Amino acid sequence: MALRKLFTSFAFCAALLPQPVLAQSPKAPDIDRIQAFLIYEDTGKLSKDISGSTEQIVANDENGTSIQMLVNVVLKSKPDQLYENGPVLHVKATPALISEGGPEPVAAQFYISYIASGGELVRSVVVDHGCNGFELEAYVEEGGKRTSEFKKSFSVTCGD
Repeated sequence: MALRKLFTSFAFCAALLPQPVLAQSPKAPDIDRIQAFLIYEDTGKLSKDISGSTEQIVANDENGTSIQMLVNVVLKSKPDQLYENGPVLHVKATPALISEGGPEPVAAQFYISYIASGGELVRSVVVDHGCNGFELEAYVEEGGKRTSEFKKSFSVTCGD
C-alpha cells in the first residue's frame, strides 16, 4: 500500500512539471533583396548593381553590349538554420515582348535546406533580356503558401 501511495505521489508530481514543447520547424527564410547586373558580351564583365534603377536601363555603353542580366535573389534567415519542411524559392522572369525567336521566359525553383553561418543564401538566374524589358517575380513558398515575395519590372533598351 505504501508503495502504491509513493507511485501515485510521483505521478502527481510529474503531471505538475512543465511538459516539453515539441520543436516547430523554423519559419521559411525571407527575400531580403535582389541584385541585378548586366553581363557584357564582349568582355564578360558585370555592370554595377542596377536592381534599384527606376529609369530605363541602357544595355549598350562604354563597357560593350549586354543582352543578358544576372539576377541574384538574396534570402535572409537566422544563421546556421536547417529547414526540414522544404521551403522553395521560385524565380520567374517574363519578357515584356514575347515573340518567336525572342528571349524565353525563365522559371527556376531552388529547394532550401540550409542557411549557413552568415544568415544569407544567394540563388542566381541568368535572364536573356534581348534589349527589351521583363517582369521579375520571386517568392518563397512553404506548405503551398507564399511566405515572402518580390516583384519588379525592368525596362531595358540597347539604345539607337
